[in-house]
Amino acid sequence: MYVKSAAMRSGGSGDESTQSGMAFRTLMRPAYPNPFNPQTTIEFSLKSEGPMSLAVYNIRGELVRRLLAQTMSAGAHEVVWYGRDQNDASVASGVYFARFVAGPISMTQRLVLVQ
Repeated sequence: MYVKSAAMRSGGSGDESTQSGMAFRTLMRPAYPNPFNPQTTIEFSLKSEGPMSLAVYNIRGELVRRLLAQTMSAGAHEVVWYGRDQNDASVASGVYFARFVAGPISMTQRLVLVQ
């Protein structure tokens, strides 16, 4: 897993904040590429600093890998998931779900791993 802050586009109105001249909303953007092999990038932004989590689940709702569970700064960030579970073993081809939670905001998106 790889985590970094990134410059991202601002989108829409509502839950926005300004950092270095850019407006941010608390949200998760679509992962890319998707379908993916061997890795996918998940971008998200936070309006303000605070606790957040990002995890991947299988179709049965079981935790596959917790990517982040920490306090993050306001702004844009990205995480790369390499298709590995908590034990760092490669997972099988199939459908997975990325779940993003930051304060009252929670979002889920489908990820498809093809091998």
